Amino acid sequence: MEKLTGRLKREHDTLVFMCGIYCKDHHQPQADGLCADCAELMRYAEDRLAKCPYGQDKPTCAKCPIHCYKSNHANRFA
Repeated sequence: MEKLTGRLKREHDTLVFMCGIYCKDHHQPQADGLCADCAELMRYAEDRLAKCPYGQDKPTCAKCPIHCYKSNHANRFA
């Protein structure tokens, strides 16, 4: 993953934190803190953030006109 900065870094850190909490409460996390499914989801999310066409001007996901995540990933933990 390329180095994220600014708003994208903050978004990434939030995703890591929230995914870690969810995984700990609902799955069997490995030594690195995430189960295999959550680790895969984080790699996917990191790739989406790195390719965000808005870059540092990225709006929050709820206000974004682009849907970055495929429905199977977007609703994975709903």
